[in-house]
Amino acid sequence: MFRSASDEQGASVRPESRLNTTKSPSDYFKSLYYDCLTHGYDELEFLVNKVGADRILMGSDFPFDMGLDSPAEWVDGATNLSANEKDMILGANAVRLLGL
Repeated sequence: MFRSASDEQGASVRPESRLNTTKSPSDYFKSLYYDCLTHGYDELEFLVNKVGADRILMGSDFPFDMGLDSPAEWVDGATNLSANEKDMILGANAVRLLGL
């Protein structure tokens, strides 16, 4: 995701990069889902601004040892996100994606 501007530039000047695609790289990025555990609130805000909170899912880094003890509390502590954005990340997106 941090390469999105570079990927857009490459696609605009390199015709071969567009041979098998119909959209810009940023359009493809916005069709993916992302893990919320960026381990930094500024990075999480950047991700929300780039792809939208509706494309970000709760993550835990399980089973790896670098995960947070309480990832939901970490997301809830993000003062730079709205309550609605937090609700989406903390579960509403998963409910929608899984059709629950």
